[in-house]
Amino acid sequence: MKKLFQLAAQSQGLRQSVLMVVGNLMATSISALSLILISRLVGPSLFGEFSVGFALIMIISRLNDAGITATLMKFVANADDSTQRNEYFSATIRLKLILSIVITSIGVVGAIPFSRLLNFDSPWLVLVAFVVGGLSATYFEQLTGMLQSLHRFQYAVVVNFIQASVKLLTAAVIVFFQFRQILPIFTLYAAAPLVPLLFSTFFFPKSVSFNVMKKYARARRQIITMAKHTGTGYIASTLSGQINVLFVQSFLTTYETGLLGGVSKIPLLFSLASMSLSNVLFPRVARYTLIQDLKNYLQKASLLLILIGGGFLITYILAPFLITFTVGNDYLPALSTLRILLAAAFAMIATVPFTALFYSLSDPKYFSITGIIQMLIVVGGNFLLVPVYGLIGSAIAELIARLAIFALTLSWAAWILRQKYLSTL
Repeated sequence: MKKLFQLAAQSQGLRQSVLMVVGNLMATSISALSLILISRLVGPSLFGEFSVGFALIMIISRLNDAGITATLMKFVANADDSTQRNEYFSATIRLKLILSIVITSIGVVGAIPFSRLLNFDSPWLVLVAFVVGGLSATYFEQLTGMLQSLHRFQYAVVVNFIQASVKLLTAAVIVFFQFRQILPIFTLYAAAPLVPLLFSTFFFPKSVSFNVMKKYARARRQIITMAKHTGTGYIASTLSGQINVLFVQSFLTTYETGLLGGVSKIPLLFSLASMSLSNVLFPRVARYTLIQDLKNYLQKASLLLILIGGGFLITYILAPFLITFTVGNDYLPALSTLRILLAAAFAMIATVPFTALFYSLSDPKYFSITGIIQMLIVVGGNFLLVPVYGLIGSAIAELIARLAIFALTLSWAAWILRQKYLSTL
């Protein structure tokens, strides 16, 4: 164990991981605080409307992205020079522009029928989610993805802090004036990521430039080939994490949707910590080709797994206090739901270090297959369990999906490592 800690302390990758996880966790905590202020002000019923919009933004931004940002972690990290990096940047932005125009147009036309399908009385909120929230989240993610692919992790953290601070300032003003109109509140919150985008050129080195008018056929082919797999996985994963809110809204009441939306923001902090961890590990592990590098990495991943397990035990015990001191006592009826969601969140975090291996092992079908499996479990589980068990049924479906992906990731990675490095393991 002492050797493991010494090895971890000397690791640049671990230091970068700590920077991203701690920095983004602090920024995410600021964003979460803004949601807490809003949820306390408007109560579960109105926050149910907000939660539907929030879930739609997460889903729309993933559809707009389609796994394209994830390709930067592989191709930019291995690019030969700045010219090649700029080709990847330009190609990814061009592809996203095409996708976002199509998806936003669908949202504008389908806002009213989609609201009826969800048994939802706020079509204008759905429209804002497509036009404002989806676009701002998509290109904010592009900005942070580019910075991370360049290993400018400190700037990625700063960018996240800026948008989080805008959200908190907005929430503080809303609470100060006791303003409870959910549509303008949601619009201001959804638009917050646009602020750092206005200053995006300050965060890049001078060598970075974009030209979205050129197609860059070679870079585009590479991106699309990988995005077919990562996009399927990322979209399916996001649907798995957000579609439960839409199912609850459809089968239950807006009040219960608000309860789920409120308590789900607590494990969201830990889920976003896993995203920060992945943003560091994925581009670094993509470079590992030697078995000794992979062995050293697996030792660190094992240590991380122990820490994650301890973190879950602490949060499980503190769950009632987490509700009381965050969203408030109005959300305590969802305590059991929160504990199950926490287990699902920590299972997702535990999966990340082993998912990173597939960037080194060059097996992109892992992302599409696991994403589809997870989505099928969550959708099927919600459809079967929510009408019978309510909120807890939705949380159980998510936990089953996360545990299944964890087990599949471990077994799949072990099988490939044995096949590829059998003589040296």
